Amino acid sequence: MLQIKEIWTTDEGILGASDWYEPFTDNIKSLFRSLMREYGHCVSKIYMDGPDNVAYPVGWVFEKKKEYADANRSNLKGADRYYKQETWVSIRQSL
Repeated sequence: MLQIKEIWTTDEGILGASDWYEPFTDNIKSLFRSLMREYGHCVSKIYMDGPDNVAYPVGWVFEKKKEYADANRSNLKGADRYYKQETWVSIRQSL
């Protein structure tokens, strides 16, 4: 059974993180597509060094442009209404 953990960041720092949880599927391809629909395009993989000093992929980094919650009240215009949010998704096999 797969488990995933999400960390949401901006240029300003970490917005929040989830605990490890079981996603709706164990199919990596379906999970990846679902995460892309929710969090935007994939910009990188997450790697972890193994005991043999080889880096193994353990997740993905997604990027999406999001609108500030108070953009309408603040009368922000154009590009000032948006910020870049990254979502770091790590994957592991549950025991």
